[in-house]
Amino acid sequence: MPSHGLPGKLGRVLAALVLSALVVSCGARQARVEALPEVPESARPREVEPAPHPEPKTVHAPRRYEPASPVVHVVRKGETLWRIARSYDLPLAELAAANGIDDPTRIRSGQRLVIPGAVRPVSALPAAPPLASSAASWSWPVVGPISSRFGARRPGSSHKGIDILVPGGTPVLAARDGRVIFSGRRGAYGYLVVVQHDDGFASWYAHNSANLVQDGVRVRRGDVIARSGASGNATAPHVHFELHRSKRPLDPLVFLPPL
Repeated sequence: MPSHGLPGKLGRVLAALVLSALVVSCGARQARVEALPEVPESARPREVEPAPHPEPKTVHAPRRYEPASPVVHVVRKGETLWRIARSYDLPLAELAAANGIDDPTRIRSGQRLVIPGAVRPVSALPAAPPLASSAASWSWPVVGPISSRFGARRPGSSHKGIDILVPGGTPVLAARDGRVIFSGRRGAYGYLVVVQHDDGFASWYAHNSANLVQDGVRVRRGDVIARSGASGNATAPHVHFELHRSKRPLDPLVFLPPL
C-alpha cells in the first residue's frame, strides 16, 4: 500500500467526523428550542394605543343677574300714607323710613313712593276712614317734641303709640269728643285714661301724674282729663298717646293735624 495515501484518507475521516459532530450539535440545539414551553397569549406583549387627548373644556363666563326694579307707588289725590301702607301690608313706620318721610301726614299727589318688598303696584287702596276720623276731627292732647314714634322698636317689640315730651303736670286734653271708659292705674301704662269715640275709635292717655275724670263721664275735645307725669314704665315726664280702632292700634300721626 502506498504510504502517501494515508494522510488523504485520514483527512477525509476527520472531516466526516467533524461534520457528523456539527449535525448532532444542531439537532440537539433544535430539540432544546422545540422543548421550550409556549408563551401564553395573555403574557405576550401588546401594543399600547396612546391615550386620547382630552377635549378642551369650554369655560362660560358667570351669568349676571340684575336686581329687580323696586315697586313704585304714585300717590293719587285723597290717598294717605296710612292707607298706602295698609294696602301693601306694611308697617307705616317702615314705609315712611324707606322714603325718608319724617311727617307721615304730609304726602302730596303725584309723589313717588318706593314700596319695600312689594312685587307689583296695588291699583285699588282700601276704603278711606270715615270723615269723622279725619285729621280735622282730632287735636293734640299736648304739644311738645315726639321722643318715640309708632311702630317696631326692635325685633319682637313694637310701640303702640307716640310719646310727647312735656313737663310734669302739663294739662292733658281730650283729643276728640267721647266717653271715658277707663280711668285708673294699669300696669306699665301707669295712670291711664281711655276715651271711647262714636265711630269705633278709642284714645289712650298714659303715664299721667293724676287722672281728672271718672269712668262714664262724657268729655269734649279740648277738655282737661289728666296731668302729665312719669307713672308706670317711664323715666321722664311725657304723654304716651295711642289711637285704637276695633282694638287695633293705629299711628296717631296719621290722624292728628300738622302743628
